[in-house]
Amino acid sequence: MGNIQGDKTSFGHTTISNLAGSSNVLWVHIVVGILFMPLGIFIMRKFSVTLRIEFEDNSVSSRTLMLDGIPRDYCKKDYIIRHFQEAYPSYEIDDVQIAYFVSKLCSLNEKLETAQRAIGFCENYERKNGGKSLIMNPHSCGLLCAVCPCCTSSNVDALEFYREQEQSLKQKVESEKIQLQS
Repeated sequence: MGNIQGDKTSFGHTTISNLAGSSNVLWVHIVVGILFMPLGIFIMRKFSVTLRIEFEDNSVSSRTLMLDGIPRDYCKKDYIIRHFQEAYPSYEIDDVQIAYFVSKLCSLNEKLETAQRAIGFCENYERKNGGKSLIMNPHSCGLLCAVCPCCTSSNVDALEFYREQEQSLKQKVESEKIQLQS
C-alpha cells in the first residue's frame, strides 16, 4: 500500500490502494461511504412510494393457472373449461385464454420488417441517385466478396432481392399463423 500503481492514464493510478495505510485521506473514504448508504436508502424510499404495488387476496394474479403440455387435440377453450368444471366443481372459472408458442412467428416477423426496411432504403437510394439501382452480394460474406473481383458474378439487384425475400417471408408468416391457429 502507498505505492503508485500504473501511469497517469491507467485506472490503477486513481484507486485507494495508492494511499498509505496511515493516511488521513482513508477516513474521508470511509465517511463518504457511510454517508452514501442512508442517502441511497432515502432515494430508494422516495421513489418506491410512487410504485403503489398492492396485492389483494382476491386479485386475478392469485387465481391464475398456466398449463403446458396439453395435447393439441384437447387445447380448445370449451374442452379445458369442461375439464375444470368436472374435476373441480367447487371452483368458479372466470375465463380461459389459449397461449401459443410464437417465437418462430416473432423471428419471421422481425425478418419481414427488416426486409421491408431494406426495400424502403433501396427505393430511397434509387430516388436520390437518379434511378441507379443498388447492387449487392446476398451471401454471408457478401461485403468482403464484393471487394474481390472473382466473386462479382453473384451480385444481384438489391431491390429485387429484398422484394423476393419479402414475398417469401410473408408466405412463411401466414403459414406459421395458420399452423398456430389449427
